[in-house]
Amino acid sequence: MTEPAQNTDQRRPRTLRWIMLALVAWGVWLAVGAYWYRFDSDDQDPAEAARAVRRGLLVLGCTGAFLLFWITALALRARRGGHAPGDPPGDRRSGRRGQ
Repeated sequence: MTEPAQNTDQRRPRTLRWIMLALVAWGVWLAVGAYWYRFDSDDQDPAEAARAVRRGLLVLGCTGAFLLFWITALALRARRGGHAPGDPPGDRRSGRRGQ
């Protein structure tokens, strides 16, 4: 019975990496969309070009900040042992609590 739990534990980091990679790709996609939103390449206004770049960088920055916050929270959780301060004793992964 412990074999499926070990298999799940081995897949968890890989799954998180794929989710984070998908979030990065989504953030890049949104940043490109924010850059091109109402931006005409024929328009030679440097102020509009600068605003377009700032919009894209703002989206990328927010995506990066979210991922950094998430990675930090995961690292702190792993360092702490995976239990929140108010959690009752028990095995968190199996769902059994207080036994």
